[in-house]
Amino acid sequence: MEPRSTGVPGREPGHAALSGPEPHRFELLKGRHLWLLSVLLISALSGAALLFTEPSIVVGGVLALFFGVVLLSQPFLGLMVLLLIMVVQPGELVTTLAAFHVERVAAGLVIISVIMERRHSGRPLRLWGHPLLTAMYVFLGALVASFFTSIWPGRTADWIMGFVRTMSYCLLIINVIPTSRRLTLLMRFFMLLHTYLAVMTLHGYYAGQIQFAQGIERAVGLTSFGGDPNNLAATLVAVMPFMILGIRVEKRFWWRAAWSASILMLAWTVVLTGSRSGFLGLLYLSILIWLMSPHKLRNLLAVLLLAVAVWSVMPQQYRTRYLTIGNKHLDDSSLGRIEAWKAGWQMYVEHPFFGVGAGAFGLGHAQQTNSVDTRGGNWLQAHSLYFQLIAEIGTVGILGFGFFVLSVLRWCGRLMRKFPLLPKTDDYRGVVARGALFAIIGLLMSGIFGHNLYRITWYLLASFLLVADTAVEKEEERVAPVIPAQAPLEPVAGPA
Repeated sequence: MEPRSTGVPGREPGHAALSGPEPHRFELLKGRHLWLLSVLLISALSGAALLFTEPSIVVGGVLALFFGVVLLSQPFLGLMVLLLIMVVQPGELVTTLAAFHVERVAAGLVIISVIMERRHSGRPLRLWGHPLLTAMYVFLGALVASFFTSIWPGRTADWIMGFVRTMSYCLLIINVIPTSRRLTLLMRFFMLLHTYLAVMTLHGYYAGQIQFAQGIERAVGLTSFGGDPNNLAATLVAVMPFMILGIRVEKRFWWRAAWSASILMLAWTVVLTGSRSGFLGLLYLSILIWLMSPHKLRNLLAVLLLAVAVWSVMPQQYRTRYLTIGNKHLDDSSLGRIEAWKAGWQMYVEHPFFGVGAGAFGLGHAQQTNSVDTRGGNWLQAHSLYFQLIAEIGTVGILGFGFFVLSVLRWCGRLMRKFPLLPKTDDYRGVVARGALFAIIGLLMSGIFGHNLYRITWYLLASFLLVADTAVEKEEERVAPVIPAQAPLEPVAGPA
């Protein structure tokens, strides 16, 4: 007699289930046959299109289709591509791409991919619930409130939408990075992107793409992500702590060598910006390296020798510029900043609750200096995070941004206690906790002479901290199969 069936597919008679359903990864396209069919179809269509249009257009269409498939089918790779587009800004480098809104299209595809992955896995999107997310939403609310008293509503609306875009990047990072391994890959890519930014800025500087201001030649970003010299310097200084800490946790020599070389390139780029706030940031980082080192005397000598070497090869125009720090006799640049700060204070006095509107400082300054015709006024920006904050968003903005900064600092402290800095482990959670703390302090220092309130770096740091707080060690911990309780099966007796 044959044994009776258990009635459960895949279960042998007389044996209980040993595991539940296997967790599955999200893939929009599956199977070698489907990929092969897609390649053949694209090849045929491309060949036909070559009969009617330019080869460059066909190649561009094929590449766009390929990256579109990647963005839709692989949320993590899509996020990396999106960050690359954000830094490189291809629409600014190649004007013909501007009409295609590459960044917006890529962001839309990644958002669709993440939503589909979450629906497929049954896990909800993380849009709120964490104190750091709450702090970002509070600051967004302060920006929206400034619209109602804005002296330039169109400009303020643009800045609000820009911050919404920043928030969308942060939410994508939070929803796409589930494990500590992915966090390590993200942080490496983040630092490599800023190394690229420094390399391209140096290339542009030595090729003659400079800004002549305050009597010196100043390095500037080639695209809007790099920005003006002060913002560029603040951004690079904020990334350098992650590289310094990354040297300690990397297992492989080439990563440690890469971060060492990147630190030197970023530091030299900051010097060539002519930004005095950026130079102060470098001094702050030098003190940081010394304080972090277990060998204080040896590393103090190393830092001093490096500082002497940099100063000796620094062109004279930059030495003269940096020697004006602390000078009692103010130059024209310093006098202009003080005038802008006075105008910012006056804007706050006139609009104390919600300010003159996000992004409207220039118009407010022009109105302060020439109330008859703003075209003849001084449109100089705030050149200070703190006067930009009080003038543009008022008391509500002070409370909102203050709440955000305090929340970030609080979580830096929590995660520093939670994740020690473990040498040669490739674990970046401790790096994120300490690097974000040092970067925030650096941004607050550079904000004395630079208006970096809306710089995306602030809010990326918050998203990195949130990911470090919630990341699990392995993928299996995130998608644990549910094993239903089963009554043990009694053995089936055979014929007597």
